[in-house]
Amino acid sequence: MKRYQFIDHRRLGFFTQEFIEALGDECAYRVMRAVGGLHVNVPKQLNDKCYLAQRLNAADLAVLIQHYGNSKILIPKYDKIAKQIRNARIHAARKDGWSVKEIALKHGLSERSVFLILSCADAAEDDQQFDPYEDGQLF
Repeated sequence: MKRYQFIDHRRLGFFTQEFIEALGDECAYRVMRAVGGLHVNVPKQLNDKCYLAQRLNAADLAVLIQHYGNSKILIPKYDKIAKQIRNARIHAARKDGWSVKEIALKHGLSERSVFLILSCADAAEDDQQFDPYEDGQLF
């Protein structure tokens, strides 16, 4: 079972979908978190002095070079993925019995925003075994 299966790639832009497909979910998300929203020059080969080498681990940079080496690309932003993760956590917390007020305080949202998120039935994605308390590298 994929760790991030609850993320709906259809809600992401075309290039973001291609970027994630090329690099793989976890690698793409790490790259997007580190340098998302920037135009970057991807080197032909690993180089410790390049901008990306200072911000990415060597394995992620190697995958990026494999697919986009010697190109200038716009790295997609991570914000839409982070929003889907937050919304999945909100749905899971509500299912676990949290009040709307508790959820709003936890996520720094208004109660109205929480109600709007909870009203989106398709955002819950049928309880796809998401652990809202997981201390992963997503935030």
